[in-house]
Order: sequence, then structure tokens, then C-alpha cells
Amino acid sequence: MKSGFPADRLFLAIAMIATLAVIAIGSSLTSAAPDANTNEKISGNMPPTGDVQPFLESFAISPNSQRVVYQADAINDGIVDIFSAPIKGESLPTRLNELMGNGQAVVQFAITPDSSKVVFIAPQDTDGVFELFVVPIGGGENVKLNGKLVTNGDVLDFKLSPDGRRVIYRADQDKDGINELFTVSINGGAPAKLNGTMSVNSDVSSLYDISPDAKYVIYVADQDTDNVSELYSVPINDGTVVKLNGPMAAGGDVFGGSPLISPDGKRVVYRAD
Repeated sequence: MKSGFPADRLFLAIAMIATLAVIAIGSSLTSAAPDANTNEKISGNMPPTGDVQPFLESFAISPNSQRVVYQADAINDGIVDIFSAPIKGESLPTRLNELMGNGQAVVQFAITPDSSKVVFIAPQDTDGVFELFVVPIGGGENVKLNGKLVTNGDVLDFKLSPDGRRVIYRADQDKDGINELFTVSINGGAPAKLNGTMSVNSDVSSLYDISPDAKYVIYVADQDTDNVSELYSVPINDGTVVKLNGPMAAGGDVFGGSPLISPDGKRVVYRAD
């Protein structure tokens, strides 16, 4: 599934450029009551060129409605950190990630369903090397979740299980340029590889999801035949991989935009030729 510049590396590059390429208008984050009687600035003071990032997923409210987590270059211009602040602005924001080098940025984050932790991807240990971390939502020790990466390896993206107990992430952790799927406890520990043995130059695509009951993961990969995308299922804690699609016609694939897991977790709907 390789051709030219790897699409997933391009995504990470675009994510960082998009995160950093912000017009310096000093945007901030404000919390308002529905009756508009109270407005509280919650992003704290920033340098003249600092901004809360202007993208749809650059800030999020915790499920318990107590805190807001957001990305901003609030300390050093051009270094996009991740912060947590009380939703009513009762205290100053707390930076969640560790120090990063110039031009580095947190590129993805998510709050756990119980509102206790934040998981994020950032190049904070080594410039340009994207890794996966978890931290208490109020700040504290950063715990690295991914395994040791090969030279030039990166964590590309992740998803949290609905019960908040596990993180599923995609990375070329074991072999540069071969993107695979891993599962790890939200508290850290040794990750386990979820996908089966990959054929030469194969990849797990960005099409993966977790069942509502947090029991299994489905993913699309050209695992058995290079450039033939098929659909697989595997227990979330690691186990036997099962191919879900039937025999593919010559040139057939499971298409992008699918699959979907039914709300009861009993069926998977996908589009393929």
C-alpha cells in the first residue's frame, strides 16, 4: 500500500503545519453561561502572537463538564502545547505535556470517558518523533503508551475504547513505513500488536474502530495481499484475527468511508467490490 511519500506521514506533516500556521490575532478561549450573564476567559494570558488553535478539534469539554482541554502556543510562540482549565475559569490553565522544542506541536488529543485523563500525540521526547502519552486531566506525570519505535517510526493516530480502559493506536513501531495496529492499557504497560502478519509493503489503514462494548476492534488492511484492502476483526486485548469480508473479486477492495459497527455491536456494515 506504498506509493511515493507515505500518506500517513503527509497527514502528520499537514497536521503540524496546520496547527502552527495560525494568523497571530491573539485568539483566546471563553466560557459563557447559556443566559449570557457570565463570560469567563479560561485560556489565561498569552504572548501577543499566541493563540488557541482555530480548528474544530483543538479544544474539548470533559464528559463531566468540569474542564476544558485545548491546544495553544500560549507559552512560546510556535510551540503548540496542550492545556487544561476549569470550565468556569476558577484557576489558571495547566500545561499537560512536557517541554517541546521549537516548532513542535501536539497534533491529536482525547479525554477519557471518565474525565480523569487526557491521551495525546506529541513529539515531546524527540523533535519530529510523534509518540503517544497519557496524563491526568489536571496535570501531572506524562506516561508514554507506545512501545519503542524503530528509527523514523511514529505514532500516527489513536482511539479510546468506549469504557476508557484501553487505547488503540496505529504506528510503524516495529518496521519503518509498515503501519500496524496496537492495543495498550490506559495506565501504560507493554502494548500488544493486534493485526496479523503483514504481507510485504502492507499497512493497516486509518479505517479502524472499536465496538461499543469495547470487546473487539475492526480494521481495514492489505494484510494478506498487498494493495488489496480487506476487513478484519480482533479482540481488543489481542487474540485471533478474523477476516470479515468474503472472497474479493479481481481488483476488489473494502472501500474508504466504511466500515460501521452497529450500536449493539453485533454486526459490521461495509462497502466493497
